[in-house]
Amino acid sequence: MPIVIDSALPAYKILSGEKIFVMDKARAVTQDIRPIEIAILNLMPTKEETETQFMRLLSNSPLQVNVTLLSTESYHGKHTTEGYLGKFYQSFRNVQSKHFDGMIVTGAPVEHIEKIPSLKILATSARAGASIVASKDDSQVFVFGHMEYDRDTLKKEYERDLKKGLPIQKPYSYFADKSCEKVKMNWTSTANLFYNNWLNYCVYQVTPYRFED
Repeated sequence: MPIVIDSALPAYKILSGEKIFVMDKARAVTQDIRPIEIAILNLMPTKEETETQFMRLLSNSPLQVNVTLLSTESYHGKHTTEGYLGKFYQSFRNVQSKHFDGMIVTGAPVEHIEKIPSLKILATSARAGASIVASKDDSQVFVFGHMEYDRDTLKKEYERDLKKGLPIQKPYSYFADKSCEKVKMNWTSTANLFYNNWLNYCVYQVTPYRFED
């Protein structure tokens, strides 16, 4: 099934070029289907890149997914123009009366959330600690990482911080060579499985066909 997004978004052309089934909103309204409504609050500085990464993962599902991009009114980053945000992003004020089945918040600083007693740890490791934490009913899922990243996203962040002179360590088990040029992209299947399971079990299975006012 397709992911429904604005045909003017850069992500539409990119995903179409990857043979991913994307549908514009004009065509979507002609479909007699109740799509899954997902809001993405994108707090990452590289908004265009991030929205494409998430849409690629959400499109890898048998469900039709309608995506609404959200931004905050109080703060706008330096890397995205106001014109771009005004064209493709909505504020909470504009969508507060709309029903969403699920919401993704990316780029939010979250620390020590795994210590909250009402949450359960779903994935952890000795090196990284807790990486996926959820509420008892799975209505909230917290991921301490970026499974949506492209092959070179972390590489570009690493090189950026090196140029700034920051005391940063080389990402563990990421580079395939000592020159830090080749990347082992071994997380794609995990990312696809995670977001497919999230859409199916945490969103679709508990979503009514119609919302009652």
